[in-house]
Amino acid sequence: VHLVQNGDLERIVHLARLSGAAADSMSDEMVGRLAGLASDGLDLVDQVTRSQVARALPAISSLVENGDLERIVQLARLSGAAADSMSDEMVGRLAGLASDGMDLLDRVNRSQVVHALPAISSLVENGDLERIVHLARMAGAAGDSM
Repeated sequence: VHLVQNGDLERIVHLARLSGAAADSMSDEMVGRLAGLASDGLDLVDQVTRSQVARALPAISSLVENGDLERIVQLARLSGAAADSMSDEMVGRLAGLASDGMDLLDRVNRSQVVHALPAISSLVENGDLERIVHLARMAGAAGDSM
């Protein structure tokens, strides 16, 4: 009696009719797709729960707030674009350049040039290195003119 008086019974009847109409209008394919979607959603929730992604959410939130996440995405896109644009020739040239650089670094290290760097630095700072270069050029010009 109470349901009839406040109109809830009529609302329940309308809800039951709506539910019945929705069930009647769904094909077996639609039911299968909805079931698959629900299953995939529950699987995703299970994976998120097991991987404990919730512990990373504060860090991710901080990255989003200060704009670092956007910068990371842009850097990843730049890296991907660079990798996509590199030809085999460019990779070979870069590998050769890296190899030559490592060879030069190895030769400098073995020759003990590191011990001469303070003296060379002093020559550069007080201008003596420039004077030595000018003297060498003058001596070379004198030798050429003889």
